[in-house]
Amino acid sequence: MGHPPVAILVAAGAGRRMGADKLWIDFFGRPTWRWALDTLLTLPQLELVALVVPEGAIDRFSAALPESGQGRCLNLPRDAAWWSSAGRSGSTRWWPAWPR
Repeated sequence: MGHPPVAILVAAGAGRRMGADKLWIDFFGRPTWRWALDTLLTLPQLELVALVVPEGAIDRFSAALPESGQGRCLNLPRDAAWWSSAGRSGSTRWWPAWPR
């Protein structure tokens, strides 16, 4: 049996060109990254959203998840070494034991 449908949302930009932490700028009442996440969470067939976040920011992003994202979001670090080891040979070592 294959994995359930998943989306990967990359929310790991530093905002250097913008001169601010663009991910956390308030945009009509929500941080900018939440607009994309909230849209993905409206898709009932999507069981998991892997949210790639800056290293050291997993707790901050986890605390800001909407109620609809609890249990459906997996926050992953933007650590290049971690991703390259996870991606070798199609490894899914990052895949959680997801409730069905």
